[in-house]
Amino acid sequence: TRVSIGRIYATDLEPGATLIQKSALADPNDLALVLLFPLGFAVAGALKAGLPTIVRLLCLIAIPCVTLGIVYTQSRGGAIGMLAVFAVTLLNLVKSRSITIALLSGAAVVLVFGMALGDRKSGGAAEYAQSGIDESAEGRLIAWEAATKMAIANPILGVGMNSFVARYFEYTPVWIGKNKAVHSTWFAMLAEGGPIGLALFVTMFFRTFRGVHRIGASMQSNPDLQQLEPVRIALLSALAGFAVASTFLTQHIQWPIYIEVALAAALIRYAQSRSQPAKTEHAGGTSKQPEDGVRPC
Repeated sequence: TRVSIGRIYATDLEPGATLIQKSALADPNDLALVLLFPLGFAVAGALKAGLPTIVRLLCLIAIPCVTLGIVYTQSRGGAIGMLAVFAVTLLNLVKSRSITIALLSGAAVVLVFGMALGDRKSGGAAEYAQSGIDESAEGRLIAWEAATKMAIANPILGVGMNSFVARYFEYTPVWIGKNKAVHSTWFAMLAEGGPIGLALFVTMFFRTFRGVHRIGASMQSNPDLQQLEPVRIALLSALAGFAVASTFLTQHIQWPIYIEVALAAALIRYAQSRSQPAKTEHAGGTSKQPEDGVRPC
């Protein structure tokens, strides 16, 4: 079975009942997306110099552990997210683009066979039977259509946070007898937050990613900031993994993206404060040294 955390089968409690998910990580897809966060830090910490030896060793040990965790979820969105994490890390560490492309191609082949993605026909139970498109892909397309209809019917603030599943029946073009998740962070924000909520969410993500990318030059040229370069690469790769994987997974109200944004904001603020030159010029245009070695506040 696909690995998950905190998944409880109600059939163990009462006969004839269906699956009960008691954890935010009970869905394998959600678990895969959450694990992309520590994977980015593990890869960057192990491959980029600057961190203490013990920390790099722990990162090196964590890489196969987290990777296997994502592999056993058999999440296609998680597999694409892993490639995004590796791609951003390699682009920041390897100068040769041909080597990077070769490594990513090899990793893609390994993931396809290692995760048995070719054998998967559905994200769970067989829900659809459309020729040319497997059940999981067809289900996502129908859910995305329902999300678009929710946004059109509620163009200001959407249907409300965490309300897609409850309102799915009203907007789905195909009813399968049960409500289902949207399986896309961006479409979830569109449906539940409306165009305004989606615009704010995308702006937050874009400005965060751009800010982390822009401080790279100042961090590499500043000896005081070079030791934090692995953290910057880790945040870039984790954000890239989220952006790619969340296209097929729903994580708009889960904690990983907001922790990444908080860490990125702190790193950007710290890098900017350490990169600014000390101001010794006074209003009169002359520089005045402090007396008795006391630095003025």
